[in-house]
Amino acid sequence: SVFQKGSVQDIRRCSRALRESGLETMALNCISCTQVGACVHLLTPALPHFLECRLRTLALFLSDFGDRACRALAFPIGQLQQLSSLTLVFGFTNSIGEEGGKALAAAVAKLHQLNTLKLDLG
Repeated sequence: SVFQKGSVQDIRRCSRALRESGLETMALNCISCTQVGACVHLLTPALPHFLECRLRTLALFLSDFGDRACRALAFPIGQLQQLSSLTLVFGFTNSIGEEGGKALAAAVAKLHQLNTLKLDLG
C-alpha cells in the first residue's frame, strides 16, 4: 500500500482490510510526499490499529524527517510488539539529530520479536 495523500479514514480502512486479509507485510511509501507533517499526522494514529492484525513486517519510506517527527513516530512503532522485521528509510532530506535517534532507538528496543532491522538515515 502506498499513502501519499489521504486521510486518517483512508488509513483506517486500509488497516481494517489488512486485519481481514491476514497479510503480514506492509510497506508505506511517503518519500515523495511534500507535506511530511501531514504524513506523520496520518501515519501516527494509524499504527496502533495494526496491533490487531497479523502484521509482522513493516517498511516505512519517509523523507524530510526531523527530531519532532521521529518522536511522533517512535511511540506507535514501539507498540507493534509483533513485528519481526522493520525497515525505516528516511531519504536524503532529513534532519534527524540525537533526540530523534534516541526516540527511535527506544522504540526499537521494545520490539522483542524483531530479528531484522534495516535503518537508512539517508
